[in-house]
Amino acid sequence: MTFFLVIFCIVGQLTAQDDLAFVDHSNTENYRTEEHIEKPAFNTEYLLATNEAKIPQKIQSLRKEVAQYDLINQSLYSRHSSSTYKVVFSEGANQIEVHYDSRGIILNSNEIFENVPLPYLYGKEISKEYPGWAYENVWCYVNYIADENPDISYKVLLKKGNEKQTVWVRK
Repeated sequence: MTFFLVIFCIVGQLTAQDDLAFVDHSNTENYRTEEHIEKPAFNTEYLLATNEAKIPQKIQSLRKEVAQYDLINQSLYSRHSSSTYKVVFSEGANQIEVHYDSRGIILNSNEIFENVPLPYLYGKEISKEYPGWAYENVWCYVNYIADENPDISYKVLLKKGNEKQTVWVRK
């Protein structure tokens, strides 16, 4: 009797495993598939324009959002107009003012970023020129015009005791 009971338990478990492993693909109403649609690479020139400048990652992240902004699906957008659009992006004290053409391509931008890390080469120059001074704050200004090299400058506020001094560095 014990022998029969053991076989029944094993056969019962195998049948249960077969039932669990079976999936019916003929009924697809209960399955959702999400299509991943890749957005065309607009405004890559805008992003590439500052790659050489060793712009801090904090700035590059916000600039990527600006490049990927979907102007065409905004409520104020008109397909029947060849207008330009001014959009202001801000994150804390950082701000990017951008002008897009009617296709969503960036024409120009004025960008201000506060409290950013100074690229190493500029920091090295300032440290040699102003020994004993500490960095109080650093701002980065980027002026971009399509088909031109961007104008990138850093405003560095230095502090030594009660004294403060501003130094400008331009790429």
